[in-house]
This record gives sequence, C-alpha cells and structure tokens, in this order.
Amino acid sequence: MIGATLGAGEAAAGAALVDGAAGVAVACRVGGMTNATTVGVVTKAMTVGVSAEFSPKISWTTTWGEHAKSAVTTSAATTPATFACFRISTFLSQRYYNRAGNFAQTRKELQKIGFTRLRAIESAARVCYNSVVTLNTFLGTQGWAYKSWVGAFYPEGTKSGDYLTEYARRFRAVEVDSTYYGVPRPHSVEQWRDATPAHFRFTAKFPQIITPEKMLKDAARATEQFLSTLALLGDKLGPLLLQFPYTFKPDQHDALARDLAALPTQFRYTVEVRQRAWLSDAFFDLLKQHHVAHALSDYGYLPRVVRITTDFAYVRLLGNRKDIPDDQYDRVRLNRDADLERWGNLIADLNEKGVVVWGFVNNHYQGHSPATVRALMERIDR
Repeated sequence: MIGATLGAGEAAAGAALVDGAAGVAVACRVGGMTNATTVGVVTKAMTVGVSAEFSPKISWTTTWGEHAKSAVTTSAATTPATFACFRISTFLSQRYYNRAGNFAQTRKELQKIGFTRLRAIESAARVCYNSVVTLNTFLGTQGWAYKSWVGAFYPEGTKSGDYLTEYARRFRAVEVDSTYYGVPRPHSVEQWRDATPAHFRFTAKFPQIITPEKMLKDAARATEQFLSTLALLGDKLGPLLLQFPYTFKPDQHDALARDLAALPTQFRYTVEVRQRAWLSDAFFDLLKQHHVAHALSDYGYLPRVVRITTDFAYVRLLGNRKDIPDDQYDRVRLNRDADLERWGNLIADLNEKGVVVWGFVNNHYQGHSPATVRALMERIDR
C-alpha cells in the first residue's frame, strides 16, 4: 500500500510542477492531511516560503521553515495551521537537505496534526520542493533509449516505447542525442511532445551534416529543416547545441560569426568547441554578441573554462568512451565525487545569481548517467 501511495504521490506532485501551490496541496493530501482549511494555509505558506528562500535576493542561510512560519503567522492563521506549516517545512528540510534537527520528534508532532502517511508525503513533497528549488535548473541525461537502463532505472519489463514516459517521471529535461545523426521525422517529435508533461523540456544537437560535415558551409536548408521540425515541441523546446569537432579551428571564426548572425533569434543556442585554441576572449565576445551560450564541458583533454556568455549556462558531463567501452550502462563504474562536488557548487552558485542552468550527463561519464544526475542534484540541493 505504501509503495502504491508513493508512486501516486510522485505522479500527482510531478504533474503539478508548473503550479507550486497545487504541488504542495497534493503533497498535503497524499500525506494524509484532510482538514481543508489547514491544507490551504500550509499550501500558501509553503509556496511563499520555498519561493522566498530560493530567491536570488534572499540569503540561503534562512531556513524554509522560518519563511513559511512567518508567512502563516502574518496571515492570522490558526495555531494548528501555523504549527503544521512550520513542522512540515522543518521536517522536509531536515530529512533531505542535511539541516540539523530531531527527526523522530518532528515525525511524532506531524502525526499528531494529521499527517498519517509520512513516507508518502516525503516522496510527493520532495518532488514539489525540488520543482521550486530547481526552478532555474534543468538537469537530465543525454538520451533516454538505453535498453540496459531497464531494471536499473526503468522498471523491470518497461518496453522501449514507454522509455520516454518513464524518464519524464524522474527528470525534467533531456538532451536529444539522436538528432546529431539526422533530422527526426515530424511525427516522432510530436510523439516526444505528447509523451511528456507540461513542465518537461528537450534540448537537441544540430545534425552532423550541419556541424562536422559541412562546417556550417551551405547548410542553410538543412538548418531550416532542423529548426522547423524541432519547433513542433513548442514551449517544451530548450537550447539547441552546435557541437563542433576538434577539426573546427579558430581560423573559421568569421564563418562561425556569419552563421550565428543568420540563425533565427526565436531559438536559444549553445556552442561546444573541442579545439582549445578557440577558448579566447574573441570567441567568448562573439558568443556574447549573439546571446549564445558557451558549453561548459567536462571532456578529456579540454580545459574546464567557465565563461557565461548569455542569460543561461549549458553544462555537459561527457567523460571518455574508452573508460566505458561497452553498452552496459546499468551501474556506476567510475568515482567522480570530486568533479561532481565542483560542478554542483558551480551550478548552485549560478542559481543564486539567477542564471538558468541546463545540464546533461553522458553514460560514459561514470557508467550510468541517471545515477550521476541524481548525485549532482544532491550536491546542488545541499
């Protein structure tokens, strides 16, 4: 019964991500709180509290519980409602974000005021909490169609046609890798759109015929076809990645400048270069001029240069194919704790400055990219 409730709670709260208040209300109901007045007050206060705490203008040292308690108190709510809001806020902060407190005592007090299914509300409320905490962060993997994830990430028996739906229940964004090998069929893009909830986002690579093969030369028609097809995603479309190979060198600066200027401005773009000679002020200034992001890539021989060139950052944790030579991506094989700590701190810092962050992990980074994404989320949420 608990397992079923957990799943229902996650699904319901996840479906309400675009409306923080709805997500909190779902969490309260799933947790067993039935008093409508109390649920309403808790919903209002928790929404205000979470939003306030994670506003770039407010110090992170103030706890969510304190913000929520203040919001309820100033609304002249009843004492039980104030208490409920403060306790559930404190409980979740303690439970998931390593803040000091007495878990056992808080559990008992929550049970006294109507929260009878604590494991369920933890699950649902965490989904809601993370939707606000990571409002400016879209993390996910590079692709979703991996058979070896079944059992390790997808439930046993999941069919390939259901991979994306299952994926979208766990993460809020994905980088589509398959577009690199060709423009997808419009029907496929429409299926992606319809298989995912409203809050979900897709990023995608430009096809290789545009970047490695033609190096942007005579690629206007292919570019138009790619962009018009991806536009079918509507509001679910995030930045589009131009990934250039090592052979794309700085002597092609003028070609890059010409083609960035020609790209339609209704889309967002990021550029990844793999020739270190590109990493100069001239390159970064060019990206700034066209409001294009520099891809912050963790990739083998490339120096890790962090330069923010527009209002969003794009992080790619790629790793080395030689480290994970087979296609069995069902477990973590490499320890990258130090790297994840550094990336987590960087993303948290960018969040605090109001920079939207898109971040995607390749299976070759550690062996099982969903686990890497979760480990990164934990470091950001500390």
